[in-house]
Amino acid sequence: MGIDYGSKLAGTTAVAMVKDNQLHLWQSQKGQDADTWLLELIRELMPKVIYIDAPLTLPSAYYQTPQNPDADFFYRQADREVRAMSPMFIGGLTARAMKLRLKLAHEGIAMLETYPSQAAKVLLNNTAKKKALPP
Repeated sequence: MGIDYGSKLAGTTAVAMVKDNQLHLWQSQKGQDADTWLLELIRELMPKVIYIDAPLTLPSAYYQTPQNPDADFFYRQADREVRAMSPMFIGGLTARAMKLRLKLAHEGIAMLETYPSQAAKVLLNNTAKKKALPP
């Protein structure tokens, strides 16, 4: 299952999943609590793994003891490598995603973070080079 995680009430959270060899798509509705909707959908579909395009951790500076005042409090190394937004800049979304991950972990469901444009680059880059567009 892949989740495009959006604002909680904007109707911008979408889910894609291959089920019975067919691609299925779902989207939350505007004004609907996306997190509640998503939890219900996940519990109904019981995917083996979930990939979400939201930060699931904070920069390592928050986990260091003692804290280093020169540490990066804004970006994780991976964010810098793929030029992603800071988990701190999108703090509310980050907090919601981390909470969702914890809830699902307690139910035995794994959630992994993904960065869709980077995943497409890595997974499809060789394919894209080999296929030439027709004239």
